Amino acid sequence: MKFIPVYKKWAEKMSKTSNRLTQQINSIIRKDEECSNAFNDFLNALKKIYPSISLFDCVHMISDEIIIKPIQKSLFNSETNSFKPLLYSLEQKVIATLQQYQITDAPKDLNEIYEFIREKSLQATSSSDRQQLIHEVYDNFLKKALPNRTLRHKQLFGS
Repeated sequence: MKFIPVYKKWAEKMSKTSNRLTQQINSIIRKDEECSNAFNDFLNALKKIYPSISLFDCVHMISDEIIIKPIQKSLFNSETNSFKPLLYSLEQKVIATLQQYQITDAPKDLNEIYEFIREKSLQATSSSDRQQLIHEVYDNFLKKALPNRTLRHKQLFGS
């Protein structure tokens, strides 16, 4: 599978959706004490490992997690995460507190992207095809769509 020009358009769309979702989450945190507390618990746990992390980083991590979850599910046939079990459970608590605001499901305006990647994932029958697809989606698409995620991931996790 070769890089396709529509990825650029999709990357722009995903970036706008990420920004919108981040604004929604920030608004919810300001209004909802339960969500604010869940975010603070997550942030405090992260600070024990990554002292320089901020609430800004935390909000973006959750926003990006919501957005890329369907892609990860298609590529890896599971819901992978970068966190240790305690952090993952705190992240899931944050997402659970946001569910009442109906923003934790995959954004509907990205369905075309999710479906395309799911279809390509089903077509990748060999492990080399799958590796090529994963490389293409991350390097040619997600790095452009969510550049701050890539930068934060490198800063926080050193990879």
